[in-house]
Amino acid sequence: MQNAIHSPTKNVNIQWMRAMAALSVATYHISYYILDRYDYPSFFEVFDGKFGLMGVAIFFAISGTLMADLIHRSTPTVFLAHRLVRIYPLFIMVFLTVALLRTGELSADVRAMSLTLVGTRVKPELNIEWTLVLEVFFYVALFLLAAFKGGRYIVPLALCWLILIVAATIIEPVQMGSTLSPTLLQALFLPGNAAFAGGLLIPAILRRWRVEPSLAVVAFGLGAVTMSVDLAWGRIVGSVAAVILVAMVYGVSSPRQRRGSIGWAFERLGDYSYALYLIHVPVTLLVLNYVDASPLTLWVMCIGSVLVASIPIGMMDVMLYRRLRAHVDMANPQRLFAAVWLYVAAYLLIGFLFIFKQ
Repeated sequence: MQNAIHSPTKNVNIQWMRAMAALSVATYHISYYILDRYDYPSFFEVFDGKFGLMGVAIFFAISGTLMADLIHRSTPTVFLAHRLVRIYPLFIMVFLTVALLRTGELSADVRAMSLTLVGTRVKPELNIEWTLVLEVFFYVALFLLAAFKGGRYIVPLALCWLILIVAATIIEPVQMGSTLSPTLLQALFLPGNAAFAGGLLIPAILRRWRVEPSLAVVAFGLGAVTMSVDLAWGRIVGSVAAVILVAMVYGVSSPRQRRGSIGWAFERLGDYSYALYLIHVPVTLLVLNYVDASPLTLWVMCIGSVLVASIPIGMMDVMLYRRLRAHVDMANPQRLFAAVWLYVAAYLLIGFLFIFKQ
């Protein structure tokens, strides 16, 4: 029997997973910075790199899953325009604000802020930009695929993509694992992209098979061993775990009337997860720079500050995206087409030029 695949916008479970992924990454970074500043390893021994790795992998797997569905719901132009107004506005605002607080001047590295494939010649402000660079690369690649009538081939192309990632990891495991700022030549092969590619397969998998809840044991087991292997292979293993977890919840509805106060809180946190993801490192560093307290107190204060700060910023983000999305939907089709293709042309040109600037 085929599983019903519910609309992504109504799947509360996906919102909960977004919240958990954002918290995992934030908890890892907070624990790391306290270890780095105070040589206090207690938190990092619990919330080590696998929390960050798995959090990012879950975000990527969710993105791949949703995009595999959304790419068929609109024209390629509207698809990419929706993605760009989702990623860039809040990112640029947070990026510029952090740069202003750090330097006292409204100046920042435009190359880093562009989220294009400029390699290592960037100065990040948020320390999470590399994931957004890969996210934008993924959106542009899907746009080009759809624009040239290749949307029907998503499944075989995703499988080929996974094979290329594994092959590159076998050939250059150190380089593939350590590259966080890729060039145009590197972006396709990075092991972190395995979660994207695997996510693209999830809707097709759910149309044919049921992903049993018992597989969660396998996913958590894989997640536990991600830091026991080389980083590149850890990202691939983490991607497999993330794909299993996302596949388990993507085709399952969660009645809103039964979610309770905790479920409601996690749903809201899922709404604000992008804001939390963007601000958690700057807020953490702000607390550590200006508060004098014990490592335990600082850890709790960092967690609390990140969560509290993410609420108003997340609310603004949700409202801003809704308005910008509505503007995209009402835009003149010819002008929107020209604007999107101008962006893609600039994106590819920058990526090509920076191959030679490393």
